Amino acid sequence: MEWEDRQKTLEGIRRDSSAAIITNPEMLLAMARRGELSAFGETELLVIDEAHTAVTWGDSFRPSYSSLPDLIEAINPHSVLAFTATMDERIERGIIRRIFSGKQPRIVRGSSDRENIFYHAIRSLSKIHDAARILTPLSSRPAVIFCRSRFLAEETARRLEPCFDIRPYHAGLKKSRKNELERWFLGSGSGVLSATSAYGLGVDKGNIRTVIHLSLPSSAADFLQESGRGGRDGKRMDSYVLYGQDEHTEVESIFTSGHCIRTGLLNAMGEEPESDHCLSCSSCMDDGYIRAGEEEIIKWVRFHPFSKPESLAECLSSPSVFSKHHLSGWSKEEITAASDILCEEKQIRKIWGRLFVF
Repeated sequence: MEWEDRQKTLEGIRRDSSAAIITNPEMLLAMARRGELSAFGETELLVIDEAHTAVTWGDSFRPSYSSLPDLIEAINPHSVLAFTATMDERIERGIIRRIFSGKQPRIVRGSSDRENIFYHAIRSLSKIHDAARILTPLSSRPAVIFCRSRFLAEETARRLEPCFDIRPYHAGLKKSRKNELERWFLGSGSGVLSATSAYGLGVDKGNIRTVIHLSLPSSAADFLQESGRGGRDGKRMDSYVLYGQDEHTEVESIFTSGHCIRTGLLNAMGEEPESDHCLSCSSCMDDGYIRAGEEEIIKWVRFHPFSKPESLAECLSSPSVFSKHHLSGWSKEEITAASDILCEEKQIRKIWGRLFVF
């Protein structure tokens, strides 16, 4: 807030003209330093929303969260409520320590399960081309693609820009630009946001049809937070995890073991599924998805047995009369990496440096 607006608001609070105040830890700290918290007078209820961020962000991104116990003591409300959509054991311990100063609060817990979300896990041959394939049907949009870094968010948007109305979103953008992007996406019926974890908190867009993660999630709680950005209108939403070679996180087995993804996520949150029959994950139900590049590479090797990998990459990356299965937009490096994965999966074979299919 501008200084004058803040002073007017503070004066209104002193006159007891405010029934509720919405703020953040940084503002409360600044008010505490100026001795302004007394303006709140008697506070009935203090509500901390997205309480998991006090644990996941408190040490680095938002260090002000570490001051919450002192702020709560200074405000001295009659009651304190803390809300979060995802709370595993680690986050529960952190909330008790960081918000309630180690005192055991009363915990009311609902299920983390979202029955309208279909979970897909795909060992991708090319993540960018799989993302393009997934989002091609108009019914799969609006969509969010979650990326690990600001650079990847920008790069993903750049590469997919010829295909979709897509824009990058991350914490490095100016506030005015982020506000502009949020307004655009909120009103868009087919837009795609290429975002870091900076997108989502406090944003409620009901009709997001697809959420794509371009790498294995670091935790079940983080994944459920981000995949839960979609399908808030109660209609079906598809959540995709695209992973490649040599990716490792503490929850990788949930997506790579072939066991029920939904059960794995709930177990990681300390919950049990209500039903033994899952009808909405790619491990339990064949989703019919064919990875980008898979058919084209296998067909080419079948029709050109005992060719060298460099011939495969050269022909499929260059449109010509000799290539019936051209991979538009793929680089030679991407095709070579994809063929290596198919060799590892034994869908194609390599002997003495040459490729063939049984």
